[in-house]
Amino acid sequence: MHPALARRLPFLHWPRPTAALLRGEALAGLTVGLMVIPQGVAYAQLAGMPLVTGIYASMLPALVAVLFSASARLSV
Repeated sequence: MHPALARRLPFLHWPRPTAALLRGEALAGLTVGLMVIPQGVAYAQLAGMPLVTGIYASMLPALVAVLFSASARLSV
């Protein structure tokens, strides 16, 4: 694999997760989602925007940051 591509797409080198790790990650994602999504919807309402904008604003940046960040422990 080309080194520049590996630097830009760090998720290509992640190790394979175990079942226990996936369960923990799913629980952590659910916990954070239960807090972040209502917060994003509330901010969208305060801004006078459609409420679905808050959902997109909560999920999309986190997904992009997880895939293209080199940090395994990330808070967005």
